Amino acid sequence: MLAHNPDKPVEIMDFQRAFENPLDKAKALINDFCESEYGSPADFSDLHNVHLAYTTYTDDELPLQVMADLIDHAIIHEFNNVTFQAEMFDDLTQMIENGLTGLDFDELVAISDEDIERYSAKAEPTAEVEQTDDIDKPLFTDTAVIDEIKRNEDSDIPFSEKPDITGEQLSFFGDSEPLTTAKSAPDKSEFAKGPVVDGVQVYEALAAEIDRGTGFVHGKLRVQDFYEEQHPTVQQLADFLKKEYGTGGHSGDGKISLVDYDSKGLTFSFENGEKFHHSWYNVATMTESRLKDDTYLSTEQKAERAALKAEQSADEQSPHTVVIGDKFRNKLTGDVSEVVSLTGALPFYTDDCTV
Repeated sequence: MLAHNPDKPVEIMDFQRAFENPLDKAKALINDFCESEYGSPADFSDLHNVHLAYTTYTDDELPLQVMADLIDHAIIHEFNNVTFQAEMFDDLTQMIENGLTGLDFDELVAISDEDIERYSAKAEPTAEVEQTDDIDKPLFTDTAVIDEIKRNEDSDIPFSEKPDITGEQLSFFGDSEPLTTAKSAPDKSEFAKGPVVDGVQVYEALAAEIDRGTGFVHGKLRVQDFYEEQHPTVQQLADFLKKEYGTGGHSGDGKISLVDYDSKGLTFSFENGEKFHHSWYNVATMTESRLKDDTYLSTEQKAERAALKAEQSADEQSPHTVVIGDKFRNKLTGDVSEVVSLTGALPFYTDDCTV
């Protein structure tokens, strides 16, 4: 276990070194930190789980640990064995620049009082099962059932590979129920379990905010155009979203009282006084998933975008038709002329004039 010495100053040598690849540089930064902070080298035996920091909080000494995942490019913060913060990066280069450079123990193990209270709840004690003298008696006494169990035990075909098997499932609490071998459907939840603030799942709230749009007319259409035309990385998309959303915000829904945008990201303010911050990188990650599966724009927004594209294309392909009443301004002299007849020459209808 890494032992933090608060009386020992951290000194990381600042000099240029050549590395063959980003992984070597990431390892060097982590190792420098561990050598200076703990007096021992880092453990890279599991690149998915490289320990960076460890401490405890509260009188119960609940653990807080921070790990670097050099394979999936993440820094994971866990308190009381629950992940309360995950910093995700596009690649190792970005992880080095924004996560591993300038590692600081106090910053790594920082946690809010609200999170300490939220994740300090102890698990409910499990009820003890009363043991009886009948524990070794067979569960089934029906001869036919016992014979069927024995036949299945002797069979070379696994039960899971017998698709035609049907029967009844015995129940302690009522009538038997039909038994089938259908596989249970996978969890189709779009959101992984994440932090809940004031009763609000913050990733679901982020999804709703993305669906709402950037706050500007045709903002989502510009995001869709940028994605299709530029094929950006997540970081490039994050930079674009930061400019598109700008600085501002709006009132929230339900227990979210306010939503703010600034150069650092998107922040939810809750009625209970708590706040939760999403970086633009996190916003871009969820936005990209919607762009990839073609769910970023609603049906109405797709139709609106198609109409605007068609109108733009028509304007580009069809030259302006001169009609009586059109006015032209000469760019050089500023003189304005009006079309009074469609016969004869139109001396100002040239590249030197504007309609």
